[in-house]
Amino acid sequence: MFNLDRRTKFPLGVWRCRRLRHGCHAYIKTFEDTVHLIVDSHNHSPVFVTNRRGNKAIQYQGWTFNSDRRIRPPRAYYRCSAVTSGCHAIIKTLEDTVVYRERRCRPTFMKTKFGKPVIQIDSFRFNMKRSHGPRSYWACNKASQGCRATLITLEDIIVKTRNEHSHV
Repeated sequence: MFNLDRRTKFPLGVWRCRRLRHGCHAYIKTFEDTVHLIVDSHNHSPVFVTNRRGNKAIQYQGWTFNSDRRIRPPRAYYRCSAVTSGCHAIIKTLEDTVVYRERRCRPTFMKTKFGKPVIQIDSFRFNMKRSHGPRSYWACNKASQGCRATLITLEDIIVKTRNEHSHV
């Protein structure tokens, strides 16, 4: 998740990881709303949690990975919770330390049957609320029921997310 650095002026934009205060140095540089450089050097670690079924899970960068029980300790294998939606992202751990991660969960840009643009991420759908040039603002389709999850895209790249849904 990235926030626009307020010290930059249009047409130049620097989007920094929202965990910058915690030491993360990942950023995206834009010029006239076109992405020119992505430095993906996130250094924040995953959080081990218990999922709704009481099983061990990992929360990492706004995503949940559930334990795959086929692997025996000290190794563990975690799969993205959106595996039923086609996500194949995985995390491998050795004694509760992440040794490998591969993120293959991609947003799907679609149109509704009425021709309106939507983004599908996992089991969540986002509707476009407004657009200014290549920058678009999206809200969860359950916003009318109180969900405050949002996205901001620059062309077809998600540059900022608030991925905390109030529903399942």
